[in-house]
Amino acid sequence: MSADEPASRPSFSWSRAAGQALVAGVLLGMVWAKVEFATEKPGYHAKRLESIATYVCVMGWGTVGLWAVLGLIPVVRRRAQWIAPALAAGTVVTGVIFFRIHAAGLVFVPWTDDKHLEAFRVGGWCGLTVTVFGFLLCRGLGATPLGVVWSRATGHSMVVGVALLVGLGASVVTARTVADPYRVSLPGPRESELPCNVVMLTIDTLRADHLKQYGYHRPVAERLERFGFTTFERCSSTANWTRPTTASILTGLYPSSHGAFEMNSRLSSRAETILEVTASQGAATGYFTANINASDVFGYAQGVETKLADPTRPDQPWGGTTFGQLVAAHSNLQDGMVLNRYVLGFLEGALADRFHLYVQYNDPHEPYRPPQSYVETYDPNYPGRIVDKPRRWFRVTDREQEHSEARYDGEIDRSVDAIVQVLELLEQHGVLDDTLVILTADHGEEFRDHGNWTHAKTSYQEMLHIPLLIRPPRAPGVSRVSEIVSQVDLYPTVLDYLDLPIPEQLPGRSLRPGIEGTTIASAERPVLSESHHSQTWSYQRSGFKLLVAEGGEIRELYQLAEDPRESNNLATKAEFASLVEELYREGLEMRERFAAQALDTSAQELDSEVTEELRALGYMDSH
Repeated sequence: MSADEPASRPSFSWSRAAGQALVAGVLLGMVWAKVEFATEKPGYHAKRLESIATYVCVMGWGTVGLWAVLGLIPVVRRRAQWIAPALAAGTVVTGVIFFRIHAAGLVFVPWTDDKHLEAFRVGGWCGLTVTVFGFLLCRGLGATPLGVVWSRATGHSMVVGVALLVGLGASVVTARTVADPYRVSLPGPRESELPCNVVMLTIDTLRADHLKQYGYHRPVAERLERFGFTTFERCSSTANWTRPTTASILTGLYPSSHGAFEMNSRLSSRAETILEVTASQGAATGYFTANINASDVFGYAQGVETKLADPTRPDQPWGGTTFGQLVAAHSNLQDGMVLNRYVLGFLEGALADRFHLYVQYNDPHEPYRPPQSYVETYDPNYPGRIVDKPRRWFRVTDREQEHSEARYDGEIDRSVDAIVQVLELLEQHGVLDDTLVILTADHGEEFRDHGNWTHAKTSYQEMLHIPLLIRPPRAPGVSRVSEIVSQVDLYPTVLDYLDLPIPEQLPGRSLRPGIEGTTIASAERPVLSESHHSQTWSYQRSGFKLLVAEGGEIRELYQLAEDPRESNNLATKAEFASLVEELYREGLEMRERFAAQALDTSAQELDSEVTEELRALGYMDSH
């Protein structure tokens, strides 16, 4: 070519185009994610750098793969200028569609983590940037000075891009392995005269009739059977959502007394939790929860020595570093095994002394997204739509609901596996028989039993009938107890086993006599449940349950032994009118008595991050 001839346009190179797009995409994706992190857009977990790495990897490798496939099609090769726009449009449309599906609570893919679904949205926009930017650089700039400089600078772009992605992938894998477990250094040795340790394990959103121990048709939670728990057949929660029920477990008080029953309620500092009592007796105390409603954000771990104060901001090794944030990305505390990293770390440091551990697992809380292996156990090869975050207005078939319940059961089993891991650690160190173990739930869950999904809307038994399994120290207890009990009974039960005095003003009673085979009380006492947020309450006595809603305008009466599904409302029958009035009057008097003993409470300001976490759990739109 002579000096007078114009410079020819360089030929199009698929490898160079893909490589340049890859490098540009990785770099721009990181910048874009950093902007998301700075602006903290609602609904996007921008703080999880591992997720950002996942998005960039999906975007980078996906773009290269699509470019390579399209490059093999002869028709497309003759229209190379259309490849980048087509690829960009397809990627972004796919991302938007999947994001909209995810935002609506419907999932059509088998993945089980939010980050994979978010990757479609993020990958869509990043893919658009990558393909358009790469196309402009490789085709539009051509032989211009800027194009020549870019072409020379990225001559080995594919190698650089692959190295970047391999590095990101390696950091993700490393982040998965370094944080196991988180060991806690506790001061010791301690001087405590407590006769045993205490382990209290709560599974969020667990209805009793989905466990094998309560007659369920699936073998859910059967791994617990070898530990010899005493099963309480009729345990009632004090409300229908987490904040008030967990407070009742910790304080032994009904919601009207402890006052933590609204969305912005904070547990009063005047409340003496059961962990504060044991801490004052020299026990090492640990409090770990995956649900922000039961966390120290609202004062629930007050006075506890070792705690996961805020599950939305879990402490991590190297927490102030970028690598520490990569590690934090894998603290998906909705997975009980991940929460156990903190639990086992506490136990490793506390086993030599007396300790009191409280753990609240959140696995069964919607959305129901257990690992696929758990789903396959109960509903293998399911071909239909997945509804893992149901709402009342969804049109769901019976078959889709059956699969949703299978996913819920899988979540229960995952939390049970985490609990078994804790119990086996105690067993291996020879302290299990020296430990009082209490396993229960905060409330239940509804699967259209009375026309609703999830929880916190009604006070039917699917909300209130919760499991209670207790393993006493040293001597085994009886296998089953049929008397009705409540969450407020757990506080005095712990005090009884620790040989500590039980305050007379507590509404609960120790369950130790029932565990040891004698009668808990001479007569069946009434049990109350009060859900202020949904304006419902119930009162159970002598086998009857009165359910009240809308300020007393709605009253329903059920005889639970004959009608456990609450389908036959006896309040509509004239012969039960006097009983309805009698139970209503007794329930009101009981509530007024407890309200008169109410602790001073304060409202908790909900910042944007707390609000987003509550919304992610479904609380801001359904409670």
